[in-house]
Amino acid sequence: MGIHAEVEKGDWETIISKLMGMGISDRETLEKILLGFGEHIGEYYIILNNEFYEDFNSYYGVSVLLDKHFGLEDTFDVFLHECTVMVCNSNEMEVADNLGLDIDWDGEVDGI
Repeated sequence: MGIHAEVEKGDWETIISKLMGMGISDRETLEKILLGFGEHIGEYYIILNNEFYEDFNSYYGVSVLLDKHFGLEDTFDVFLHECTVMVCNSNEMEVADNLGLDIDWDGEVDGI
């Protein structure tokens, strides 16, 4: 088993709505807790899932704090189902191949 790190994103309003639907009525505190673990950028909530730092893994820690503070269970399911892995660990050769780019690996991209 390996250790992985991923950046996850989910729709901010959907996450807020689903969490409030679980019984959270204090949106201001909910948002402050979410922002303590991740970032609200545009329409997205961005959070790091870094298994290497077990006790400091925001992806799991956010739901632990939400559950404890609001007296809930299983808020992690919202993140599990609403967040997806962002593209951020790509290899230039793989991306070029996926895009059908003809690359001169001496530094030039044909056709651009």
